[in-house]
Amino acid sequence: MTRRYAWAAAVAAAVLLGFVFGSLRQSKADPPAPATASEAQAAQAAALLDQVKEMQSQVKEINTFLRTGSIKVVVLLNPDAPK
Repeated sequence: MTRRYAWAAAVAAAVLLGFVFGSLRQSKADPPAPATASEAQAAQAAALLDQVKEMQSQVKEINTFLRTGSIKVVVLLNPDAPK
């Protein structure tokens, strides 16, 4: 019976050591730096930013028209629509 307990204790110790060493950090080196954006991604982001700025200026222009009352709404009917 002592051999059975010795094996059980050895297995339990191995499992415990596995959990302990598995939870420790592998190294104390700094984590890798995040990848920098490539030139293509930077150009795409700049183009997107330009589009957003253009949309913002259009929204401001529309708000100006709406506030001054100088805008007229014209309703166009689709001539190809079924009657």
